[in-house]
Amino acid sequence: MDKMVLAHRTKTRVATVRIKVEMADTETRLSELIDSLGSGDEILITREGLPLARLVPVEDAGPDRVPGSAKGLFAVPDDFDAPLDEFSDYV
Repeated sequence: MDKMVLAHRTKTRVATVRIKVEMADTETRLSELIDSLGSGDEILITREGLPLARLVPVEDAGPDRVPGSAKGLFAVPDDFDAPLDEFSDYV
């Protein structure tokens, strides 16, 4: 396992440590690698030294969705499923 210190920006966070692991080593160390994601590390899986995949921590998805929470915020028009004029040649 080879640690590389990088400043790497993702959509919502900055990963500062990337752990480089050969594909052959991941089978026996997967549990350990996943545990290291909790500290914010990013794991780069390589094959023969070439980048193959990244393991990154799952970002918080936010609050659970509530069915019906948008009720009354919009209305579906009566002609919602009517054929469009632009496709009259195909109907």
